[in-house]
Amino acid sequence: EYCKRYYQENKTEIKERTKQYRLKHLTKYKEYNKEYRKTHKQKLRRYEMKYTKTNKEQIGAYQNHYRATHLAMLRVKERLRNKLLFIRYLWIIAGGFPSCVRCGLSNVEALNGDHINGGGRRETKYFGSQASMYRYYIKHPEEARKKLQVLCANCNLLKGKEERGYKRERERSVNS
Repeated sequence: EYCKRYYQENKTEIKERTKQYRLKHLTKYKEYNKEYRKTHKQKLRRYEMKYTKTNKEQIGAYQNHYRATHLAMLRVKERLRNKLLFIRYLWIIAGGFPSCVRCGLSNVEALNGDHINGGGRRETKYFGSQASMYRYYIKHPEEARKKLQVLCANCNLLKGKEERGYKRERERSVNS
C-alpha cells in the first residue's frame, strides 16, 4: 500500500530518474535486449502472431492512417529502394563496376540492363514489374550474365534500331 502511494505521489520524479538511468546505461540495455531477442525468438514470434490475430482491425486502421499521412515520404523511400535495387542489378550483370559494353559510359543514371537476344518487354510482363525482375536476376547472377548486358541509353536505342532495321531488310528481301 505504501509503495503504491509513494509511486503515485512521486510519479514524474521516478520516471525522470528511470529515464536518466537508461540513457546513462544505454549500451547495457541494448546488449540485454539483443541477447533476450536472440534467446527468446520463438516466444516473441508466437506473441507477435497472437497479437496480430487479435488486433487485426486496429493494425489495419493504423497502417492505412500512416500511409495516408506519410505518402510523400513513403514514395521517396520506395524510389530510393528501387534505385538501389537497380544499381545492384547492374553490378550483377556487369560482374563488377557497371559500364556500357559498347561505348564504356559508366554514369549509372544513363545505364540500362539490355536483353542480349531481345524479349525484355515480354520478360518484364512475365515478372509483373521491373523491380521483381531485378530481384530475380540478383538472386540468379549466372543467368543474368548469360541473358543480359549493360548498355547506355543511346547504345540501347541504337541496338534496337539496328535490330529492327535488320528485320525490315530481311522482310524486304523475302517479299521481293
